[in-house]
Amino acid sequence: MYIGGVISKHRKQFNLTVPSFSGCIRNFEVNDIQQNLFEKSRHVVPCVNSNSAYVHEGGYMTFGSLKTIRHFGNIQISVQFRPAVKDGFIFGLMTNKDPENARIAVYLKNSLVTFELIYNNERRELKHIFKKDLCDGSWHNVTLSISHSNMIVITVDGHRKRLQTKISSELVEFFRNLPIYVGGVTASSTSKIGVLSLIGCYRDLQFYGKVMAFKDAKKLNKVLPDGCPFLN
Repeated sequence: MYIGGVISKHRKQFNLTVPSFSGCIRNFEVNDIQQNLFEKSRHVVPCVNSNSAYVHEGGYMTFGSLKTIRHFGNIQISVQFRPAVKDGFIFGLMTNKDPENARIAVYLKNSLVTFELIYNNERRELKHIFKKDLCDGSWHNVTLSISHSNMIVITVDGHRKRLQTKISSELVEFFRNLPIYVGGVTASSTSKIGVLSLIGCYRDLQFYGKVMAFKDAKKLNKVLPDGCPFLN
């Protein structure tokens, strides 16, 4: 008996096209006896009722552009995360078409938070690395703010860094029109920018100080929108 999905061998053998179930299953019983679904399982994590999300390998969430939330203004994105790996994409602004030419990305590289802005049309390439190891099993917060004066400010766990550069208002508006990716990007974009999904838990995602529900993302791929296995 299989619950929630089947192994790839049987999927091919019986030509099964229905995808695996993505969600929570509780109180599963056979002949009135409750079963332990974790006894023999694969890619299964415990469910927790909270405004948190768990990103699996290759997972990502997409939201509409910042301009759909606020018609004019700056860029402000914040999220708390608890990584299970040392490398991976936290959040950013880009299209799936040509992320190698235009993107804002915040990601972990060797457990260090890295900010990157690429815009090849203007030959703009900015990069900053925070010298603090974050793969310590704790929750962390990252906030990106590009203000009305077009100054770039990144805050990691309360430590604020203002980059010694400015970008044009036109470029700010360009990025405000791009989709928002959280936790990872598509497989196509991964191959172009070389950053994998950041496997782990996410909570308190905010755009302009407004808390966003993960379940309201435009697309969830290999993400449990309400099922972080290690919240504490």
